[in-house]
Amino acid sequence: MSYNTYSSLQKSLHWIIAILIIGLWCAGFSFDYLPKTSFKPYLVNTHKTLGVIVFFLVLIRILARIKHPIKPFQLPKAIQLMGKLTHIVLYALIVMMPLSGWIMSSAVHKMPSWFPLFIPGIPYSKPLAQTMRSLHGYLGYTLAFFVTIHICATFFHVWRKEPILDRMLFRS
Repeated sequence: MSYNTYSSLQKSLHWIIAILIIGLWCAGFSFDYLPKTSFKPYLVNTHKTLGVIVFFLVLIRILARIKHPIKPFQLPKAIQLMGKLTHIVLYALIVMMPLSGWIMSSAVHKMPSWFPLFIPGIPYSKPLAQTMRSLHGYLGYTLAFFVTIHICATFFHVWRKEPILDRMLFRS
């Protein structure tokens, strides 16, 4: 291939994080609609645990991207700028989303039993937890919007026969 591709680590992290985020959305958006059975606390606990895992995975992904940047395609400057800005917003949202959930859970001392990491210095505060709960929800919808833009832009590049998607696929 005559263009740079992402490393195997970057590709793996991209797809693992993407799959986890889809699962987290499905779980998170279902919380208000599930009956109060023993399954709901299990799902909430799993959601929180996976959210913390996504937080650390995205930090690794950002470091890998900084350490091993790839050369951009020769595209019009406006398209390059939109792509760069969209990626920055996606990374910011993928960091803020689990962080807001983590703060929410820490503020009411309800961290997942499988991964009980409290954020030091967060006092017990129901108002803080409620604020973070609202922010967490808004961030979820905003992230869904930008992921949709990301996917649509990928299809746009595929339609234009630009091999941008190929850089993120596992091909030999």
